[in-house]
Amino acid sequence: MKKYLSIAILSVLLSLTLFGQNDKTLLVIENQNVPVSEFLDIYTKNNKNVDYSKASIDEYLDLFINYKLKLMEIQRLRLDTQKNFINEFQKYRDQLAQSYLIDKNTVDKLLNEAYTRMQNDVRVSHILVKLSPYANPKDTLKAYNKALEIRKKLLNGTDFAKLAIEMSDDNSARDQNTPDGRLISGNGGDLGYFNVFNMLYEFETAAYNLNVGEISLPVRTPVGYHIIKLTEKHPAIYRFKIAHILLMYPPNATAQDKESIKAKSDSIYKEILNGADFAELANLHSDDKGSANKGGELPWLTPFRLVPSFVQPIYNHKPGDYIPPVETFYGLHIIKLIDKQSPPEFAAVKQELLTKLYKDPRYLLAQKKIADSLKQVYKIQYDKKLLVNIAKSINKDSLLKRSFNESQIPNLDNILVKIDDNSIYIKDFANYIKKNQSLFTNTDDIQIFVNKMFDNFLNDKILEIEKENLENKNPKFAAQINDYKEGILIFNLMDQNIWSKAMKDTAGLKAYYETIKNKYLTDEKAKIGIFKTNDAKISQKVQKNLQKNIKNSQYNPNLILSKINKKNNVVSYDSMVIETEKLADIGLEKNVNAIFSKGNNNSYEIYWLQDIIAPQPKSLDEVRGLVISEYQTYLEKQWINELRNRYHWQVNEEVLKSLYKN
Repeated sequence: MKKYLSIAILSVLLSLTLFGQNDKTLLVIENQNVPVSEFLDIYTKNNKNVDYSKASIDEYLDLFINYKLKLMEIQRLRLDTQKNFINEFQKYRDQLAQSYLIDKNTVDKLLNEAYTRMQNDVRVSHILVKLSPYANPKDTLKAYNKALEIRKKLLNGTDFAKLAIEMSDDNSARDQNTPDGRLISGNGGDLGYFNVFNMLYEFETAAYNLNVGEISLPVRTPVGYHIIKLTEKHPAIYRFKIAHILLMYPPNATAQDKESIKAKSDSIYKEILNGADFAELANLHSDDKGSANKGGELPWLTPFRLVPSFVQPIYNHKPGDYIPPVETFYGLHIIKLIDKQSPPEFAAVKQELLTKLYKDPRYLLAQKKIADSLKQVYKIQYDKKLLVNIAKSINKDSLLKRSFNESQIPNLDNILVKIDDNSIYIKDFANYIKKNQSLFTNTDDIQIFVNKMFDNFLNDKILEIEKENLENKNPKFAAQINDYKEGILIFNLMDQNIWSKAMKDTAGLKAYYETIKNKYLTDEKAKIGIFKTNDAKISQKVQKNLQKNIKNSQYNPNLILSKINKKNNVVSYDSMVIETEKLADIGLEKNVNAIFSKGNNNSYEIYWLQDIIAPQPKSLDEVRGLVISEYQTYLEKQWINELRNRYHWQVNEEVLKSLYKN
């Protein structure tokens, strides 16, 4: 339809970039000079075969004039002030600006790092010494020394699991009871298997840099210090598919209960090895009712967050293998490995990794890199004493109760920091603290909290100011945002005047259809009557009567039916309309009242060409899409003519001729 054709033309025009050069004027529209460079830019960028011929130049100039007139009309109608446009444009601008406010080298580095790490699954144990990001230096040193002491004990041979149970602030190290009374054994610090993006970035980095069996120095993350031990490293399983038969332990299972279930699982496993159908046994025995009726089959899984004992044998088996009973806190699992996949090639998984990267805190490193570089560009002035005064004025209990209010801080209307000519006020920072007060904990130091909040606040403000000035500082961004702005405005303008109008203006569409309906004609058709009988003699009788009636100008088929069917209904009649080009298929000549008969095996038909129907205009409903497209073209031509008459414009013919090369 014309709507999409017009968008294609717009895509050519919207690569336009504006120049302020003092070159010759090619076009004047409403006293606005359009330099020849502006036109040549679009002509050379979007013409595959730039030959500067008169025909080529004139064609592009015609489109270019229409484009400039549409922009004039947008200004007249003030379409750029409409709320819907402003909201849509702002969303796009924010999204586009975001890509200019990250360091692309950092993103590429993180992306490549992620893919490299994706090639291996690691299994680690850790002992956590909990510490807030806003802890004071004294508490930080205390936690660090405790982590060092733990590491020293491990290096001297203390059992890792035992020490984790005793000293780790991660409660999963110790036994826990479920609400139904089932005992979940503590993991002794064993976090199981994970891959890239499954853990905090600092923790992940430390784990992937260890050798198997190696114990790390204290690793700081937002939750505290970790002592990490790498216990296993395998070529990664991207995902795997299994079926299983679960024999579940009852709550408070005794040793005898477990021994009984083990005997049953061993028996079932032997049946499988002897050729029994796994799916039937799963349906019969499995306590996992969600999968039992599916032959025990589970959805695709990844090693992360699965019980290590459940995952471990998957690494050492191939699809089709049956894995002997594996114990978890649920009970015993007999596993059939259906499929196991390695990580895809980089190109296939790149978008998946980017999506995860954008959602991960490590992505902030790419923003921080830009913010740090901008700190060398902008003149930033603030008094650190103000941060001390702000921290002193904050009531700690209000932060803990999440009831902090900006009014606690004095001189809210005073300037806190200046970034070039931009003044940032204390009240802005106070509001930032209020929004982030949930991060504060009882062990935190208010001054440290305020200082770190200010660091983040300052980075945000620097990026915010840079974002607001992107058009002035980055020509590429300015061109992209201008293209989008003009594109969406012209789209809205065209939709308003052409596309939607053609769809909604039913009276106008119908009137236009009447002017062009003879372009859309039906095929020439033939009306055919068909007599049918099971008797050869009756068939001959029908044909003889039909010829006689035609000769006498009697064309009513009922005359024949009533005559022959006096006693019994031995003849039936029907009619059809077909394209005349198909007459030969049934043996009829293209002559009105032509007759053709055929028959065998007690089935006889007499075809009678009753009429030739001349081509007729198709109904509007039959050709609505085509008519709408033409109507849009018609409306656009009319509208363009209106624009050309509404605005004063003139081409400098001398300059235009100078562009022709042949």
